[in-house]
Amino acid sequence: MFAKLSVLVFYRRVMGLHDWLRRGVDITIVFVVLLGIAGVLFLFAGCRPLRYTWDKTIPNGYCCDMVLWYFINAGINIAIDVVITGLPLPLLFRL
Repeated sequence: MFAKLSVLVFYRRVMGLHDWLRRGVDITIVFVVLLGIAGVLFLFAGCRPLRYTWDKTIPNGYCCDMVLWYFINAGINIAIDVVITGLPLPLLFRL
């Protein structure tokens, strides 16, 4: 999350004179932060009790489908990376 935010803040500082780019960067920043918060919350809420996350010998412990979460999270992160890469392209093509 912090690496993505640093790139987005860099875009905002360097190319912030264009309103459409600033709005796109701001929307992407909000989405990245919300996804980071959701990821942390899911890690805390994914297993009950929390210790069952690393100690599978606890009786009556339960984890939701973590592999599915990993794939969903990876897909969303790849999509955000594509958006972050594509944000400055219209300005770069005008150079």
